[in-house]
Amino acid sequence: MAADKPKCDCLNDCGDDRQRIDSGEVEPCDYFKHCVAEREARAAAARASAAAVRTLEAKGYTYTDGAQQWRPPLGKPPAWVAYDTDAARDVLAERARQVSGEGWTPEHDDEHDSGEMADAAAAYALHASGWTESMPREVWPADWSQTWWKPTTPRRNLVKATALLIAEIERIDRAARKAEIERSGSAGGEA
Repeated sequence: MAADKPKCDCLNDCGDDRQRIDSGEVEPCDYFKHCVAEREARAAAARASAAAVRTLEAKGYTYTDGAQQWRPPLGKPPAWVAYDTDAARDVLAERARQVSGEGWTPEHDDEHDSGEMADAAAAYALHASGWTESMPREVWPADWSQTWWKPTTPRRNLVKATALLIAEIERIDRAARKAEIERSGSAGGEA
């Protein structure tokens, strides 16, 4: 078994033994290790702070004074701010719930290509706007079970309606992409 390296004899001032430590001749003392770790932690914190400043500046924020106060960009807010509202989050959460909780996957939605999701959205929107119960039920897709018609509060109905509209728009986009692929595939095969 190899003998352990001797500890530096710096008396907590490793300046004298720095060359011997760097060369691996002696093992640094605990104080030296602590100082190195502290320097590395300060350097990492400075790098993280600089990265945060670059991110804020890239997003249009300006530094206003020495108290680390940043002002948001002037003018129209960027998209990541404009759509970060309770309403937008609730609609996207409802859409995610429809997919993961109810199983209405994109593949399932693709089967409803006669405007059924738009009709369901219209039913919820009509109910939210105060129409009597009979009108929204008339708009509800005829081949969909009435047990899926679950109106609640006007806001919740609008959240459901908007999530259904997103599902319909996504379905339309998928169908258009599929048709484009089929057109380009058949055109490529004829050449």
